[in-house]
Amino acid sequence: TISGNEITMLDTPVSFGTNNIKFPSVTLLDENNFLIGYQDTTVNQSKAIVGSITWE
Repeated sequence: TISGNEITMLDTPVSFGTNNIKFPSVTLLDENNFLIGYQDTTVNQSKAIVGSITWE
């Protein structure tokens, strides 16, 4: 099971699927957690998604 939450400086949530992104990168924080960083060119902001992986 993989779950995550988008971190953004906007007051309202932004749909991830409708924005243009560039410079995506994935960082494994440890065996169960990851961070995806990217540049949202629609609003010209850097954003990140932090999530966790549950091994079943």
